[in-house]
Amino acid sequence: HGRRASETRRGQAARMAAGTPVDIFHDVPPLTESDELVVICRCYCGAVRLGTVATEPLIKGFCSCTNCKRWSGSQIASACYVPPESLRIIQGEEHLGLVSQRPTIVRCFCRGCGSPMAHRTSKGIALHTGTFENQEILADPMWDPARGVAIHTKEQTCALLRNAFMSVSR
Repeated sequence: HGRRASETRRGQAARMAAGTPVDIFHDVPPLTESDELVVICRCYCGAVRLGTVATEPLIKGFCSCTNCKRWSGSQIASACYVPPESLRIIQGEEHLGLVSQRPTIVRCFCRGCGSPMAHRTSKGIALHTGTFENQEILADPMWDPARGVAIHTKEQTCALLRNAFMSVSR
């Protein structure tokens, strides 16, 4: 089993290097008229829109690892993870670009404006909360990342938040 997984990772890495993106949405069902979208995500230019029918995230929180900082362009990234089968591509699939530093995390972005939209890990698909069209849902304790977990380390995230608030109040 370990050998097969290793071969799969090498194959994915080779396809990515060759410019053929790994399909992180292979198990995402198509959008139907009966889908009731709870959260809708939109890129800056509006070309890409994703949504979820999940009524609550699997995990929500902040991450301050180096990869998330660089990807988000911020000291702290905020995300809500949903099951892959709950995700829907509303529009702009042809505008989605994929990038991965390793096969275990694949990130998607809008090729038009560069907005990071989501990423996939073993935990599920992480929707970046800054892309939520309905930002008011973040006031709901069910979706509020501040009531979630520090996905990287709680101590690091708390220290970053404390430093950010202290520098603003000066």
